[in-house]
Amino acid sequence: MSEILYELVGIPLPNLLVANPENGRSHILFQLKVPIYTTDASRQKPILYANAIQQKLLELFKADPAYVGLVAKNPFSDSWKTYCLRDKPYSLNELAKNLELSWKDANKEIKQDDAIGLGRNCFVFHTARHWAYKEVRQYRGSTYTAWLDCVVKHCSGLNQGLNQPMTHGEVKGIAKSIARYCWKKDAYCYQEFIDRQSRKGTVGGKKSKRGCKDDSERSMKPWEELGIGQATYYRRKKKGLLSDSI
Repeated sequence: MSEILYELVGIPLPNLLVANPENGRSHILFQLKVPIYTTDASRQKPILYANAIQQKLLELFKADPAYVGLVAKNPFSDSWKTYCLRDKPYSLNELAKNLELSWKDANKEIKQDDAIGLGRNCFVFHTARHWAYKEVRQYRGSTYTAWLDCVVKHCSGLNQGLNQPMTHGEVKGIAKSIARYCWKKDAYCYQEFIDRQSRKGTVGGKKSKRGCKDDSERSMKPWEELGIGQATYYRRKKKGLLSDSI
């Protein structure tokens, strides 16, 4: 590993290197300023970026492409030798810039055989989104909930075809991202949604309207008798100064 690090001039250094003193096999760790989440509330863009960065680092450090990162050597264990190479955490943009990666690189589609680790998210996302662009037309006149359920089901099917399937939360996060995008981009579906919301707002507004009572301040307008403005009246009322003004 030391030889590889020496050769990689200009390449971002890992924050930690944890090595087996007996055979030299090591794990390298990069600390991120902002964690990457893979839940049903996750955004897909950081995941795509992180996967592209990870693949580039795997290539540069000649690492095992089958390693999914679920288990790593404990840097605090006495069984390993730990080296701190950098204290400051990285941002994804910083890593991408140092590795000369663009959004175009991050947004590349990957094959199912390469769907390992974060690559699983990318494979399901890219495969499902192309299907969804056309499928959403079948839900014109339907509801967003029905459309979302359909996308979740489709993404779940793709996930089951992976060697190491993701959790339901990860799959649902991908599905929600695709479903929202397609629903908004499909003009008919989105307009239907806007129209329904407008009708609900109109009905709600009609129900909440009521006339002014004869003895209410809005009807009697006491500020006119005092010769002051409405805003001044309520300001003085709040401060308890009206009794002095009358």
